[in-house]
Amino acid sequence: MRTAVCYYSRHHGNTRKVLEAMAREGEIDPIDATVCQTVRLEDYDCVGFASGVYFGKFHTSVLHAARQYLPHGKPVFFVCTYGGGMGQSTRELKELADRKSTRLNSSHP
Repeated sequence: MRTAVCYYSRHHGNTRKVLEAMAREGEIDPIDATVCQTVRLEDYDCVGFASGVYFGKFHTSVLHAARQYLPHGKPVFFVCTYGGGMGQSTRELKELADRKSTRLNSSHP
């Protein structure tokens, strides 16, 4: 299954490190969310979004990429690198995925 992950990783590079580990286990194309518009996410079987958590949310570039480029009906998942709980951080992306009728793969309620 071809998988794209739109991500933002700057401060410590932890999100990028997680995606590199994931890519060693399967076919994952990490895509920097600041240049995501150059990639056709429709061509992938599954789409992920990854970021550190900033003030309880994913980075704005990842949220923008999800709003603009997430195709309808694609399975979607989220990866966040953060030392605290995930409750609020994935809410906005989950609501967006729900609106686009995507199949959400999540280990969190």
